[in-house]
Amino acid sequence: MSANRLEMHNISLAFSGFQALNKVDFTLHGGSVHALTGANGAGKSTLMAVLCGTHAHYEGEVTINNLPVTIRSPRDAKQLGIHLVQQEVDVALVPGLSIAENIMLDRLAEPGMTFRWSRVRQLAHEALAQLDVALDVRRSIDSCTLAEKQQILLARALSHHCRFLILDEPTAPLDQHESERLFAVVRRLQHQGIGVVFISHRIHELKAICDTLTVLRDGRLIESGPMGPLSGEQIVEKMLGHELSDVFPPPRPPHGEEVLLQVDGLHDEALLQDISLRLRKGENSWYRRAGRRGQNRTVQSAVRRQQKPGAAWRAERPAVATARSSRLGGARPGAGPGGATQRGHFH
Repeated sequence: MSANRLEMHNISLAFSGFQALNKVDFTLHGGSVHALTGANGAGKSTLMAVLCGTHAHYEGEVTINNLPVTIRSPRDAKQLGIHLVQQEVDVALVPGLSIAENIMLDRLAEPGMTFRWSRVRQLAHEALAQLDVALDVRRSIDSCTLAEKQQILLARALSHHCRFLILDEPTAPLDQHESERLFAVVRRLQHQGIGVVFISHRIHELKAICDTLTVLRDGRLIESGPMGPLSGEQIVEKMLGHELSDVFPPPRPPHGEEVLLQVDGLHDEALLQDISLRLRKGENSWYRRAGRRGQNRTVQSAVRRQQKPGAAWRAERPAVATARSSRLGGARPGAGPGGATQRGHFH
């Protein structure tokens, strides 16, 4: 394990009288993957925003290798080797530029820096190679998938002397296959001695990838220690402050409830083969396919009218649609798509 050690001591932060963080301690070792979790509003992202220099008015102390450091701006954090990859990757990328330009963006913007374009592409390629990722760095960033954009931001961090990396809900926009590739990249970074903070609500992912756990609740530290001894249920109960039985009542059997949406025989020429499903009144249904994007394509077929002839959509009204979701008797389905910052505004 790397000798690098980052510590945050008694970190407090308030906004207009609201105490967002209350004397929180946090320790990250190089070569460790540290889970940071908690319910919405627990203070996870706020704590990491302090570490990344977004909030300069915090109280407390940050040390690296037992030496006090000052972090009052994102530039301060990056100079110390602290980098953040946000959940909404598009906000950190510049459309219209190449992959190479986006990876090297911070260095290209430094005053007095000059590069040959061949050198820019070489450095970008080397950064991606550290992740075992092969991309044509001359491609436009606009042609990249969400998973590729995430890899590009990871490569940017590595090109900038990264010692500590913060991943904020990194699997939220990814499917299962893409998440597994991300885990492989994280393990590779871990072996390089980089300390990784993995922020997530997905407990099974935290158990799979992380060796250390910190739980926050209402801006306070609740738990910090090795991941191993705690079960997923125990972690969730620490996040919530009470037992799960107090939160989730026994599920109501959906049998007999009115079918609001029915899909029969949905298929296309790529991913979908004879997909059928039913959605009943008052029912939340989890639909997932292992390893591929078929679940997204299925939803898009309902909302964006991509289904092929032969698939029947039925709503609770008499109309039956075989080609257009707009013919569902006025009962139009809606969706929150992946990549919502680019594709979700007018769905």
